[in-house]
Amino acid sequence: DGIRGLQPVLARIPWESIAMPKRAPRGTPMSGARREALDARLSRKRRHILNGATEVFRERGYHGTSMEAITESTGISKPTLYRHFASKEELFKAILQDEAERIAGRLDGELNDAGTGEERLTRFARSYAQIALEPDTMAMARIVIGLAHDLPELSQHYYDAAHRVTTDACLRLFERMCERGELIIGDLELATEQFRALVLTSYYGPLLSRPTRKPSSRGMDYAVRKGGEVFIRAYGAPISRRAATKS
Repeated sequence: DGIRGLQPVLARIPWESIAMPKRAPRGTPMSGARREALDARLSRKRRHILNGATEVFRERGYHGTSMEAITESTGISKPTLYRHFASKEELFKAILQDEAERIAGRLDGELNDAGTGEERLTRFARSYAQIALEPDTMAMARIVIGLAHDLPELSQHYYDAAHRVTTDACLRLFERMCERGELIIGDLELATEQFRALVLTSYYGPLLSRPTRKPSSRGMDYAVRKGGEVFIRAYGAPISRRAATKS
């Protein structure tokens, strides 16, 4: 009865003169500003997921980590997590790529021309060792090595990404030093592997198997400096050639 009583009132309302909000038809493209805002929000969300998931993987390992554990740690809902990453494997691959880019960015910061060739090489070697041997990097390396048998494609993915960025940084340094007449290297790829071994051998193995061990900064600095000296003795150009190149 109440509804029937309202009908005469509703009939007298000039509905055609009332401006209703218009919805954009389906398929209408977003404006540039809205798209940029959405992309920025998604990028921040993705970064938040990667940072939180990285910590969970480091603490629990690959097999001990679940997508549920990541949602609990990050505060991200499960639908949102799966909207960004379809599986745990895809998420872990993204973390490995992120780790490689982090290493590359830090090494790139050491590629400058300040100081003598020996000083630049030592500075780069010290930075490389610090990055490779720091707890976070070693924790990820242990996880990846543990996956080599069951999930070799994930292990290979990390090796390819991290190894490539460190190799590229070394190659850029050595090529520049060769151009300046400071080094004479016939096989740059081989020299890079030798440099890596000289800089890391003293500590990498022990730290990989003994996570609680903490090398002294003085001891590591000494090992890195001596490794650089051996490399310079093997590949350093004669002083006369360096002077000729500079002139």
